[in-house]
Amino acid sequence: MRGKNKQDAMISVDKKSRISALRELIKSSGIDGYVIPSTDEFHNEYVPQHLRRLEWLTGFTGSNGTAIITADHQVLYTDGRYLLQARKQLGEGWEVLDINVPVSCNWFAAIKNLRLGYDPMLHTTPELEYYNKLGKKYHFTMFAIQDLVDELKTHQQPVIEPPVHLEVAYSGQSSEGKLGTVLAAMHEDAEYLLITAPDSVSWLLNMRGYIVAYNPVVLAYILLHKSGRCIIFSDERITQTPHELRPLSEAVHYLTALLGRSRMIQCDPNSTPVRLAELCRIHQTDPCVMMKAIKNQVEQNGMRQAGAIDSAALCKFFYWLDKQLKSGNTVDELSAAQQLLQIRAEHPLFQMPSFSTISAFADNGAIIHYQPAAQSNRKLQGNGLYLLDSGGHYLCGTTDITRTLAIGQPTKEQRKYYTLVLKGHIALAHAVFPIGTRGVQLDALARIPLWREHSDYMHGTGHGVGHFLVVHEGPQRIGKSTITAAAPLKPGMVLSNEPGYYREGEYGIRLENLMLVQEDIKNANKDSGFLRFELLTYVPFDRKLIDEDMLDKAEKSWLAWYASQIQCNVTPYLNAAEQQWLEEVLG
Repeated sequence: MRGKNKQDAMISVDKKSRISALRELIKSSGIDGYVIPSTDEFHNEYVPQHLRRLEWLTGFTGSNGTAIITADHQVLYTDGRYLLQARKQLGEGWEVLDINVPVSCNWFAAIKNLRLGYDPMLHTTPELEYYNKLGKKYHFTMFAIQDLVDELKTHQQPVIEPPVHLEVAYSGQSSEGKLGTVLAAMHEDAEYLLITAPDSVSWLLNMRGYIVAYNPVVLAYILLHKSGRCIIFSDERITQTPHELRPLSEAVHYLTALLGRSRMIQCDPNSTPVRLAELCRIHQTDPCVMMKAIKNQVEQNGMRQAGAIDSAALCKFFYWLDKQLKSGNTVDELSAAQQLLQIRAEHPLFQMPSFSTISAFADNGAIIHYQPAAQSNRKLQGNGLYLLDSGGHYLCGTTDITRTLAIGQPTKEQRKYYTLVLKGHIALAHAVFPIGTRGVQLDALARIPLWREHSDYMHGTGHGVGHFLVVHEGPQRIGKSTITAAAPLKPGMVLSNEPGYYREGEYGIRLENLMLVQEDIKNANKDSGFLRFELLTYVPFDRKLIDEDMLDKAEKSWLAWYASQIQCNVTPYLNAAEQQWLEEVLG
């Protein structure tokens, strides 16, 4: 433990010195404070290591956070997923606030009459509008400035393999075909369309990259002319493209020159950096967003294939884990996650994990986005719940699955809440709903069993999933928030179904499958006007944690049907011993 304490102390000193240096820069720049978001110039969920400014400065590794540093204050805003994690990683001297709790904004009263600096490449227009609105209420102002953290650190782009082209056999449509569809969707007054979201760029070009962990995207901006001419601004080693290539640093200058010639440029202010959006006269939603969210038939079949392959990998893993524990072998959170990765990697279509595996035992499971590390690594022994949330990117599709397993004997309370979560999961899984329904209208189905016990969970119920792209894809989602409720669910969209329950300091429960939105056809000759979900994940639930007395007849029937689907979809990928294990756990 002495070595660990010494290492923690060194990290703490390093963070303090960096913040002190930043405060000196703030002072010399003529501002009173500085805003550091977790995002980069591409506003992707995952940020490559060399662009993780917030993590470098503070040590916070969550995917959603914003720090505000002044001479007297250092505060970090994040969401419910990361509150516990942030408090652990930041340590003393920090105030950690929930960005979704309105009263937390009262903190801004402490910076009355101050000027907050920000890098306009790291913020979008809606974000800046939000800060300006707060500024009017709490009497502070936002001031655009070059990035101050960049003056303290160097972040040379690592040399990695260049992006690859995704074959039409997997994408279902050529890049030329996609470009034509996007051109047709441009605003009639626009001469140029600027696309900056990495998943949109990658989808449009049928390219996949390796610079961002867990997201096989290409870091680039696209400027598309109405004639079909396409310019790619990127520092990646893009090869074999018919399009013009320019360094990323030229984007601002090039767009500024176009604006000077009164060219009409269209962009999506929700994903475009403020610095670039200011150069665009037409603001509309990125047309790629809905096009890539609605998977074509080839992509749908690929997601089905990926779901079956990945479900088999999970079954192989749980078979291995069962054997290890029964043999008395030591398994911990990190070794379990590594074993699962090895099993996934055995399949030739596997490319990379779709996010950092959440391998969490006992009280670590209560941290919604827990990341196993050497200092927190727990052995899977004694009695406790093991929460495993993981996924993979395959050439044919992307997966995301969570299961919670009882190690040893579960308590009555644990069985109760596991069953409540399962009931909510089932309710959403077999929902039938009219065309035009939004995710916010379905969210309560998964929460009602918990609500009846005066319980809830602090995260969304479902997120969209990309096709060998980002695992968290919009605009589709299922959650309580009405802010992002505008997109109705459409056939071809893929979403997760992941209700949960968390008792801080004790355990966490989450059950997650992926689902494909489909038409619910009752009459072969006539559209019903209703939709349903097709399951894409086939992994058993832990029978030790299910209290069957809490299930009604329909729920028991659904579980029996689901067991048959697991047998059908997963068995072909398993060996004889694994098949026998599967039969036993399914009962």
